[in-house]
Amino acid sequence: MFSSKGIRILCYIVMGIAYTLSIVLFILGIANMGDNSTLGWAFLVGAIILPLTTTVSLYPIFALSNIEDDLRDLKKALCKNPSSKDQAPITPTDIPHSNSEFDREVTSFSNSTSVQSAPKRLTFKEIEREDFDGIYAAMERNFIPDERRDYAHAKRVLDCPEFHIFHVERENEKVGFVSYWCLDGVTFFEHFVIYEAFRGNGIGEQVLALMKKKFSPLVLECERPESPLQARRAAFYKRNGFCDNDCDYYQPAYSQNGGEVPMLLLSYPTPLIDPHAVAAQIRREVYERTK
Repeated sequence: MFSSKGIRILCYIVMGIAYTLSIVLFILGIANMGDNSTLGWAFLVGAIILPLTTTVSLYPIFALSNIEDDLRDLKKALCKNPSSKDQAPITPTDIPHSNSEFDREVTSFSNSTSVQSAPKRLTFKEIEREDFDGIYAAMERNFIPDERRDYAHAKRVLDCPEFHIFHVERENEKVGFVSYWCLDGVTFFEHFVIYEAFRGNGIGEQVLALMKKKFSPLVLECERPESPLQARRAAFYKRNGFCDNDCDYYQPAYSQNGGEVPMLLLSYPTPLIDPHAVAAQIRREVYERTK
């Protein structure tokens, strides 16, 4: 199979040959106009028709090869998803968290990525397996049973290549964690938590800013604003540029006996073109796959 660049080069070569033959036909036409005007006119007509038909025939092929490159560039721009565990995460925490979250598309982080926050330095570092018990205990404190997996299930998920989980550290002190899935075209931020002692100091907005810089598009689940606390959470994300989507969204159940949870489906930087398709992808590739 030729690459799109190879196809364009081949088109140039064929067109060059056609135009060269056209010049030869033109010369033959002029040379034969005196002795045999019919033959001369045939050569001249051929000199005109040959480059025209060649150009018209090759133009669609040439145009399609350009479109292929444009689509590839667009996909890279819209989907900057990391694809390996050598990447780091992000974590909002400006507010208490008892909700799951998810995101799309992205860009890779290093295994330990830092960002300057006010007033101290935040570091995102991939967890070791022996850290999992502490992470799961934090999940139990921050998420209701319908918003998390059971212990055995959650530990199995660590082996999924698309799944990533990182500590959030501030000057070597663990202040939270984040987990996300690198899916096709979207990064799904499933859980992130800032531990209670470190909330309310603006880390959340700074981490969201890093998320928006490194991943696009982003999508996350947020509890519907049915209480003052839930309304503050939704307002927090919308204040930071996340958009609501016209979708009656429910977080799928984590287990056969679990219940679905009504949520908002938020995205950055714009509303999703097809939120129902994204919701179906999350259900299929995260919730149903890992039951």
